Amino acid sequence: MTGFTLRAPRDGDGADIADLYNQPKVIDGTLRMPFTPETGLDDWLSGTNATRRFVIAEGEGRAVGFIRLLRHEGRMSHVGDLFLAVHDNWHGRGIGRALMKAALDVADNWMGLVRLQLEVFTGNAAAIRLYESLGFQTEGRARAGTICNGEFVDHFYMARLAPPLVRSAADQEENP
Repeated sequence: MTGFTLRAPRDGDGADIADLYNQPKVIDGTLRMPFTPETGLDDWLSGTNATRRFVIAEGEGRAVGFIRLLRHEGRMSHVGDLFLAVHDNWHGRGIGRALMKAALDVADNWMGLVRLQLEVFTGNAAAIRLYESLGFQTEGRARAGTICNGEFVDHFYMARLAPPLVRSAADQEENP
């Protein structure tokens, strides 16, 4: 991991996230709409709480990537949704992998989530390879699930179940 660091969101990141959201590869490669305004993004990012976590990738003093982990509520409180985006100029530097690993750590070791899920366009081979390398599996395909540049495109539903839980200290003492 060189050229960037991971951190929590802070005031002023909204402008960088708006710029990131409006990058051609982000618009074409995610479910984001074009022309995302900056207005309200700082408040959205500062809304981190028990159900929503953000990790920012910072490079050259700017937010150049982020991941959002959103915990469901009620009977699905063991499930989290992920959304990842990296600025076009910062692709291929390991930011996506670093952000995913940070989110997996938070989900597994701090939030106790059992299931993480995401959606990815079927043509986004690099993202699919990344997710598969981290234990995600394709569970379904939404045919014509999204419109992008005037065409209907398919996307995959992918999910990862948490690794087996570590046995408690008492269990380990009784059954070494």
